[in-house]
Amino acid sequence: MSATPVSRLLHGLFSLTVFLSAALLFQIQPLMSKLILPWFGGSAAVWTACMIFFQMALLLGYVYAHWLHALPPRRQAIVHSALLVISLTVLPVLPGAKWKPTDA
Repeated sequence: MSATPVSRLLHGLFSLTVFLSAALLFQIQPLMSKLILPWFGGSAAVWTACMIFFQMALLLGYVYAHWLHALPPRRQAIVHSALLVISLTVLPVLPGAKWKPTDA
């Protein structure tokens, strides 16, 4: 059974989307960790905490995808579009001076 051109195009689009999202995640993860590492002493424990945070965020993303899959397609689109708009409001992703720990 051969795939239709439309299903082949959708398969390629989904594959590209998954690859792009993974590339962005693994681009932002070390970048953010490197930027805030000196603020907290630069030890291996700080790097490990950053990696655990981003891995937990990835796990929560999987939970979100699993939860979203249970909704009807129209509601999936609404929820995902709303979260996309909310995420765009916090761009660019750079740590600010108020994130730095105080000397207390």
